[in-house]
Amino acid sequence: MAIDDPLELDTRRRIYQHLLKFPGQHLREIGRVLEIAMGTLEYHLHYLVKADLLTTRQDTRYTRYFATTGMSRQDRDVLAMMRQEVPRQIAAHLLLDPGAAHATILEQFELSASTLSFHLTKLVKADIVAREKRGRENLYTIRDPDRVARVLIQHRATFFDDVIDRFANVWQALEPRGERLDDDDQAGAPPPPADARGDADGRSETKGGGVLIVWAQRCARVARAGVGAAFAALLGAWRPKRRRLAARSPAPRFAGAE
Repeated sequence: MAIDDPLELDTRRRIYQHLLKFPGQHLREIGRVLEIAMGTLEYHLHYLVKADLLTTRQDTRYTRYFATTGMSRQDRDVLAMMRQEVPRQIAAHLLLDPGAAHATILEQFELSASTLSFHLTKLVKADIVAREKRGRENLYTIRDPDRVARVLIQHRATFFDDVIDRFANVWQALEPRGERLDDDDQAGAPPPPADARGDADGRSETKGGGVLIVWAQRCARVARAGVGAAFAALLGAWRPKRRRLAARSPAPRFAGAE
């Protein structure tokens, strides 16, 4: 007797193909797009998870679904968090302004201080952001900027987020593809600017034997360009949208909505 194909049914095949294109969506998003009743959708999602064709990630509100192929476990962890609007845009800010203090980040967002702290704590617990106490301030940095930026850029079309579209343009302009240095390239490469070297502030990393100085150099270029002005420009089309969404924002309350 032939083994049943988990994707033999059209409904299951549609769900699976949709999640290949839109990984990390939750139940209601999938049902809304595919126009499948919630009970039916839950049954087929459960079946596909048992068949090891889908896997899940749980955030504070939703179970998010991913195909088991095509993405690494770490990328799925990042994307699950980046599916949330406020954490996603905070991450974009920290990629452009690594080591920013809470007060500096707050200047760029229409959020209360407590709400910003709530979302930063989520990012820290998810191991996406590192928090460092320096004097009376907390400073925040993306732990793996390469990975987070790549996930944001690769999936930018699925976020429907003007801020991320503009972020991607800025980020790619600062680092054209192929600029990362490997071991052989480093020998003849100039050192990063003095204010961007990473031993003291974590601005450069060592991975696979290769020192990644590209990010430190990018950060120095961003600093020279003026991070505050650059990110304010990114947020220009975002703030009116956030005010419109405020009415349906869940607790905790803030001026914008996730």
